[in-house]
This record gives sequence, structure tokens and C-alpha cells, in this order.
Amino acid sequence: MHPKLFPTVDDDFFGNNDISQLFEVQRNLCIPAVNIYELPDKFIVEMAIPGFQIQDISIRMEKNVLIISSDAHKQKDDPQSTCLRKEFCYKSFIRKFTIPVNILTEEIKAVSKNGILKISLPKNIAGN
Repeated sequence: MHPKLFPTVDDDFFGNNDISQLFEVQRNLCIPAVNIYELPDKFIVEMAIPGFQIQDISIRMEKNVLIISSDAHKQKDDPQSTCLRKEFCYKSFIRKFTIPVNILTEEIKAVSKNGILKISLPKNIAGN
């Protein structure tokens, strides 16, 4: 039996197996998860951004595309410890979403609480 085909719990925990290497590229990407809701008068976009401050985030509309991005943000490591596995993401990212209706761009609001960015995109109901 080849030990790499059936990794031990320790191997899996510390990421020392062939399967973890297959997904290494995916782990190095920083794509914050989102939830998008539609209400009669607006869209709500929630994005998981733990470790980021709202001032680190750029939110803009280009025509009917919502663009949310941030420049690289690096967490400082404790020099007295050795990181055995790092999955938190503090890298640059960009997310783009096509919004199907006109948005009142001057009324877009964003707040951040407990690592969740919440963006309110009011619909231009009169413009429909």
C-alpha cells in the first residue's frame, strides 16, 4: 500500500499529501464568497472579507457592472511561531457582477461588520 494514496490524519492536517498539492493553485487564489439578494427596490451584496477594513475595499459601478476589489493585504506573522498551514486569504482580489437593471450609483451604500461587507444597490425604478 502506497502511503500517499491513504494519507494519515497528521498528513492531511499538515497538508503533506499529493491530494493537497493538487489543490495548491486553488488555495492560493483569493476569491471572497458572496451572497446576492434582490428586493423590490434594491440589490444587496454581502461579501466575506475577514481581515480587511472597509477603507481597503474599492466599490464602483461601470455601466451595469459592479466591481469590488482590493489591493494586497498581508497579515503579519508572529516571528516566534512557525505557520504549519495557512488558509486565510489576505491577497488582492477583484469580483465583477453584472447587474440587470439601472442602479442609482450616487446612492450606493456599504458597511462592514464582523468581516462581512454589505453593499446596498438601490434600483432606479423611475428609469425602468
